[in-house]
Amino acid sequence: MWPAYPQACIPALLNCLPPRDELLGYLETFQCRAPSCSFPHMPDEITAIEVERFLSDSQKNAETFPDMLALLFAALAQGSQNGVFDKCGGKWVEGAMEAESKKGDVYGKKMIGLF
Repeated sequence: MWPAYPQACIPALLNCLPPRDELLGYLETFQCRAPSCSFPHMPDEITAIEVERFLSDSQKNAETFPDMLALLFAALAQGSQNGVFDKCGGKWVEGAMEAESKKGDVYGKKMIGLF
């Protein structure tokens, strides 16, 4: 997808992040839903305050703390896939799960690409 050196891949990965409001929405869903599904212990680094701090200088912080960027992509993947029911107003909407699963898969693959 892009060269595997920080000067090229970090900007490309940061461009894959959704807009801030959408990102924080996925993060909120992750915090509400993920503990019961796949994260029995919620990482302290993935709070809204820490994510905002990371995003305040995302380029520098991603270079310094690539693990935080990977954790952010993991939270996005889980938040998008685990929040479909809530996002659809508590109803099962045909096709909604598939669309969000595709988003979650993209974020998950980005996270794997960091390692």
